[in-house]
Formats: sequence, C-alpha cells, structure tokens
Amino acid sequence: MMVVRSVVQPFLPRELRGFLFSGIRGFLSRFSNEMTMVIDEYDGINPNELYQAAQVFLPAKQFPSMRRVRVSKPVKEDELTLAMDQNQVLVDTFAGIKLKWVFASRQVGSGNRGLNSPASREVQFFELTFHKKHEEVVRKSYLPFIVSQARSMKQEKKTLKLYTVSFDCGYGGNYHQKLCSVKMINSIELAE
Repeated sequence: MMVVRSVVQPFLPRELRGFLFSGIRGFLSRFSNEMTMVIDEYDGINPNELYQAAQVFLPAKQFPSMRRVRVSKPVKEDELTLAMDQNQVLVDTFAGIKLKWVFASRQVGSGNRGLNSPASREVQFFELTFHKKHEEVVRKSYLPFIVSQARSMKQEKKTLKLYTVSFDCGYGGNYHQKLCSVKMINSIELAE
C-alpha cells in the first residue's frame, strides 16, 4: 500500500487520492483478521491524552524491530529522549496479544483558504494493529494500561524544584526581584 501511495501521490489530486486509498483499504480490510485503531494527535482542537501517553510509553519499550529512532535532548533535561520515527514499526505484547504500533503522518488541507492560511498541515498519529478477536481486551485493558503507565513515568521524571528570590541587576542600576528555580539534588548524589 505504501509503494502504491508513493507512486500515485505526485499524479493524483489530494481529494481523489484520499477517495482511492480509502476504497482500497476498505476492500482489503474485508479479507483481513486484523483491526487497526488510529490514535490521532488531537481530538478536534484538544490534545489526545492517549496519543500523548503512547509518546511517553512506547520509547520505554525495546526498539529491536526498528531501524530508525528519533533522538533528542531537551534543554534542562539530563537524559536523551527517544521517539519513533515516521513509518517505523514497534511490536509490543500484552496478555499474550501481539500489538503492532506504527507512527505516521498525513497532510490535511486547510478548510480556510484565506490569504494568510496555509494550504495544508501535517497531522501525526499512531496506528495500533492487532487481531480482531482481541478488540475488547485492547480497548478495556491495554489502552488504559498505557495511559496509567505513562502517568507513572511522567511522575518519576518530575524534578522537585525549590524556588528562591534573586535580585537581578538590570540596565542603569535598576534591581529587579525575580524567582529562580534551583534543582534539588539527592544527598547521595552530593556524596559522590
């Protein structure tokens, strides 16, 4: 399907491509035992909590099945951040169920064709594919498990900060009072 998409994309208008690909997917899905859940980055204008949880949870998994991984180091963070790259596949298991994750994006046209509006924007999403017979377990157990795990992982990464008042000398000798954060250091780290 990806090969067909890359060959056809430059030659067909966006609307026709969407119609064609959705028809092909619909036809092929009738013969498949797999189900795919699409987890969009946004639910309307609101961030999708499940998408954000997947972004936190999936990098903690092993990446042996992946050939490309995005790596970054956020400012004021001690550790590197790993993330799935476009069209990479990550296989997970839960209660004996094989779950295939794919990170992807698509271009979406802007409904507003005003003078300053962009012609299209990129929408990111995860595709979660598994056998149809496991749909209830995935929906009622696996996805809530991911949200719970992501919350725990975020909580562990939080740094306790102490705020102190600092006097900062500005231009012309004006002193400004401001709050500055100080990272709390574990007493064991001080001994090292």
